[in-house]
Amino acid sequence: MIEQLFRLSDYFQYLIKARGRHGIHSPFVYQFIENVLLAKNEVATFHAVEHVRQSMLKSKSILEYEDLGPGNNSGKRSLNKLVARTARQAKYGRLLYYLIKNNNYKNVLELGTGTGITALYQAIALDENANFVSIEGSKSLSEIARYNAQKVGIECNAHFVTGNFDMVLKDILIQLQSVDMAYIDGNHRKEPTINYFETILPYLHSNSCLVFDDINWTEEMQQAWSYIKNHDSVRLSIDLFNFGLVFFRTENIEKEHFVLRY
Repeated sequence: MIEQLFRLSDYFQYLIKARGRHGIHSPFVYQFIENVLLAKNEVATFHAVEHVRQSMLKSKSILEYEDLGPGNNSGKRSLNKLVARTARQAKYGRLLYYLIKNNNYKNVLELGTGTGITALYQAIALDENANFVSIEGSKSLSEIARYNAQKVGIECNAHFVTGNFDMVLKDILIQLQSVDMAYIDGNHRKEPTINYFETILPYLHSNSCLVFDDINWTEEMQQAWSYIKNHDSVRLSIDLFNFGLVFFRTENIEKEHFVLRY
């Protein structure tokens, strides 16, 4: 209850601060709003991804769920309840899709596959020469995500790895050599989130983007977000309340922080 009140209070603060495209003087951020946040182009595979979501929401299959994050909520879960609780809304999946498409990203990494909905949105944005790797601690969830990728017909675009982030992330980064975009949605605590950021940092370049999920979920995540957006390497940050994005653009001599309505 206290956590819900905490988020509600912060959401009202976000609404007060959040801005639309009018009055944005950064050409880069204005284009981000136009081409990513407000993008309306329908893609046929969007419907295929949402069909997968609806199928899982109707499924009462019970699976063994391994949770390596805070609270260790491992145990048996029904698939429909798990999807309803953990899968991001379609608009966030589309945001990731348009972010990848508009920036022509080739090496994309995800930490926290879940049932694979956001993974599907990212994978369908990539061409056959790109690399998409999604890491998940739960074997059962990795298997579901892999199956869903087959249903959508993009299994060749997506590589799913099962393992603890702390154990497998460095090896994957060495294989990728560089990261254009990473979506970080796992182990929502301050120290692990900062550790993932700092582990990925050497593999980034001026056009890279990191997307952090649930930056306002707890006070701990707010602290992690504050540390990351104020890091010397970050030149521009965008706060969408649920998502936080950081960019490393060397063109930005001065740091810029934006809170945008989404």
